[in-house]
Amino acid sequence: MGNAYRSVLALNPTGDAVPANVLAGKTFSNADGTGKTGTMANNGAVSITLTDQDPTYTIPEGYHNGSGVVGFSASGGDGADLIVTCSSNFAGATISCTDGTTTYQQICPSTAPFEVVFESIPVGTWTISGTAEGTLFSTQFTVVDFETVLNPIPEGSTVIPTDDIQTWLHCANIWDKNYTTISQVLADASTLQALIASNNAADYMARSTTWASSVTSNQSAMSYIGLNDYCADTLLADSTWTDAICNSTYFESVLNVKVPTMTSNTTPSGEVSANYARTDYEAYRAFNGNDNSNGWMGHYASGATMVDDYITYDFGSKVYISKVRAFLYRSAGNVSADMTFEIFGSNDSNSFVEIGTVGITSTNVQAFANFAKGNGYRYIRALVKSNVSGVIGNGVKLQFYGRASS
Repeated sequence: MGNAYRSVLALNPTGDAVPANVLAGKTFSNADGTGKTGTMANNGAVSITLTDQDPTYTIPEGYHNGSGVVGFSASGGDGADLIVTCSSNFAGATISCTDGTTTYQQICPSTAPFEVVFESIPVGTWTISGTAEGTLFSTQFTVVDFETVLNPIPEGSTVIPTDDIQTWLHCANIWDKNYTTISQVLADASTLQALIASNNAADYMARSTTWASSVTSNQSAMSYIGLNDYCADTLLADSTWTDAICNSTYFESVLNVKVPTMTSNTTPSGEVSANYARTDYEAYRAFNGNDNSNGWMGHYASGATMVDDYITYDFGSKVYISKVRAFLYRSAGNVSADMTFEIFGSNDSNSFVEIGTVGITSTNVQAFANFAKGNGYRYIRALVKSNVSGVIGNGVKLQFYGRASS
């Protein structure tokens, strides 16, 4: 009876294994029959080491005996993680990293610090680039270190938006300050100096005109600007900054060239001349530094005015004039006056170019005119264009402010 039972089982095998479930070379039976051979690959112990350049491994089908190991080997000098800190206007923009063959792309976060991380970039020359609001930055670098921090510096003359403190700081390659207001920058002397000393940051500063009033009200800032020709010249080329500088209490820190206090037409330096000057109202008296004394007076007599009279100062070398002061002294007190001067510049004392105008409306009240930086001139002339009221008082006082040619 026992032998008959075993024979029945052999003739009626069971099971649902298929050849792929059984190691290759092993036999088995299932509900379909006996003597079947498995086809599953025997991978044994697989040992794989991942690298920066090949950071993934696809596990093959088949049997693994449990002794395999998957490890990772950092390549050190053979690759780098690149941390790209962008300006705030690149928030949400696509940032690319390419060597011309392989390109990686990341989206710049929408919140500070606007960092994009490219992991495990192989050794080679790569270009990081991105475009935001029509502005492109592109920076080339060579991967040599395992950990590299790359800070693309915005182009100060074109990057947008303007009036952004973080962008301004980045223009000077300053990345460790989280300032967001102009008052914070003005309170940090070393950072302020670094910004003013950077030509790129000066370009951005000149375009960020909402800061003009705050910056020019700060004595230290005006001193630093005055000591840096590029920054001063760049700001003075903009009319908003020119007005702010010229109207500042500290304007002479920037406009550091003027006519000296003259005691004669040639003393102490330069030379004052006029087409005509009355006795005791010589030309130099326009620049004698004393508003309560006679000034320069030309062809003035009863019924006549000084129209077309002019006075000239020779600086001896080119000066960029940005501000002119005019004053009409009258010892008998204030009265309405109407005297307009046209200001001219020349480098040969023969051919003069108009710079601008300044008008006096009352005696004993100073008048000013500001001019954005143009050409430099050695000779500066003030021509009396109109004198409708005929009021001359005790003569004209003048001063020309600017910077030396640079």
